[in-house]
Amino acid sequence: MRDFARREEVVVATKCYSPMGEDANGRGLSRKHVMDAIDGSLRRLDMEYVDLFQIHRWDYSTPIEETMEALHDVVKAGKARYLGASSMYAWQFSKAQYTAKLNGWTGFVSMQPQYNLVNREEEREMLPLCRDMGVGVIPWSPLARAFSPAGGRATAARPTAPAPTSSPAASITRPTTTRSSIASTTSRLRAARRRCRSHSPG
Repeated sequence: MRDFARREEVVVATKCYSPMGEDANGRGLSRKHVMDAIDGSLRRLDMEYVDLFQIHRWDYSTPIEETMEALHDVVKAGKARYLGASSMYAWQFSKAQYTAKLNGWTGFVSMQPQYNLVNREEEREMLPLCRDMGVGVIPWSPLARAFSPAGGRATAARPTAPAPTSSPAASITRPTTTRSSIASTTSRLRAARRRCRSHSPG
């Protein structure tokens, strides 16, 4: 990268949560894994800091206070400029932000939800919450994994790993995207497009 741009001209982001080894300490959002994860990322990237350090998922096994304090320490150590989160319920994101504010720790500046024309669930709670908090949104899968309404390609969504059975979310059923629901959405989009064309001037 140094051959193409100065470090201050680019924004580098990395994530923490997913397993990086076989042992229990090599995953999740415990203080140990958060610290090991940022050090490992910086070593692999050959950088002194990243601009955005994101938590990839909510960790039901670690108190949010432990996670937020560890993330705050990462920022204070100069290893990350900002913090971000990804793919969780709005109440979880709100709880994390409240915990950080209550303790004077660094909060999240961005949220990375799955959001596209096929999956618009985040419009219900997460996006309004981010708007209210002044949090930036960085959608993942904005093209629904290459699904094209114009082309009519139906691609089933990748299954998401279930939450631990001990968590409150275990009893909550997330909306799922199926071939039939995608086909239905495609049909409505095409109908809307035809209506727009019929009302176009000239």
